[in-house]
Parts: sequence; C-alpha cells; structure tokens
Amino acid sequence: MTKYFALLIAILILTGCASTSPLTADLQPIDSSAIKALGYDDASQTLFVQMLSTMEIYAYQDVPSEVYDSFMDAKSKGRFYAEKIKGKYTSEK
Repeated sequence: MTKYFALLIAILILTGCASTSPLTADLQPIDSSAIKALGYDDASQTLFVQMLSTMEIYAYQDVPSEVYDSFMDAKSKGRFYAEKIKGKYTSEK
C-alpha cells in the first residue's frame, strides 16, 4: 500500500499536480469523520494527514513525536487537527 501512495505522489509531482516530498511513513486508518489516515516519520519529524473529504495528503514539517502521539490518542481527531495542527506547522500537499 505504501508503494502505491509513493507512486501516486511521484506521478502527481511529475505532472505538476502536487509539490510535496515523497510519503515516507505508513498511513494508519483512523476513526474520524474528517480524517482518513495519519502517518509519522520520526527521522524527519513529518506528520502526514490524509483528509477524508478530498483524500489529499498533507505533510506537516517539524512536528514533535509527542504531538503525533497526542493526536493518535485524541478522542476527537478532527478537533485536535483543527486546534493543534492546522495553521501551526508548515505544510505541503
């Protein structure tokens, strides 16, 4: 599945439809009405968020692992995203 996402992102970058760096983490499906999946790369401290409505994947840079852990533990992932992630970290689609 990860190879599929990496290939899809590579195609989008090459065709000019996206400018994000390659996906470097496995996305884990989560129970949320707004977010389809989350992933995290420890080495680069990059958080990946796949939105349910658009299926787009956002890469958030310089996110501490503690924030990712709190995100995964949050009762409401959508609320955590809106309050603690969106607009707080640099991101790319």
